[in-house]
Amino acid sequence: MDVQQPEIKSGEPLPLGHRIYRHGLDEWIEKKKDKYIPSLYFFDLHESDKKTGYKLSVDWEKLATPEETIIRIGCSYKKDTKKFKKYENRVIYAIEVTFLNNLDGISDVIYNPIFHPVEKSGYPNNPAHSLIGFDKDKYDVQDRPAVITELRNHAQGKKIEFDMKVVDKAVQEYRNS
Repeated sequence: MDVQQPEIKSGEPLPLGHRIYRHGLDEWIEKKKDKYIPSLYFFDLHESDKKTGYKLSVDWEKLATPEETIIRIGCSYKKDTKKFKKYENRVIYAIEVTFLNNLDGISDVIYNPIFHPVEKSGYPNNPAHSLIGFDKDKYDVQDRPAVITELRNHAQGKKIEFDMKVVDKAVQEYRNS
């Protein structure tokens, strides 16, 4: 995966007018009529996200193709194991940074690339990694904050297609190297 040089530095806000990719499991999708509707779980924070500052991992579209986003999943180990994550059951939604920044309950959308000093198997670099920051005070007052429902509703119709053959080939090359 070619690494482009962004015009912003780590920790800075993503530019308005750009989009982020949020990936998740295809089982988190409901099909109603001809729309694919992500479940609320697709955008919800997990307990580990809450421990690390109420941030949701995403990829910045400028520095990743949909295929690269899925490839990185297939090249990553499951937490606390040496087993690769499943990638065949993933879907991607693209959300506009401008929309995110205007949502009540979102504190920021920042660039946060992941580069390991020495790349090793199961821990790929991610130059596109970014974070959606949630306002902790607003997040904790409800079982499921309204911002999650707004994100889900906005994402309808924003599912991104990708070439699974390209993904399969790259993941298999990585895993076999």
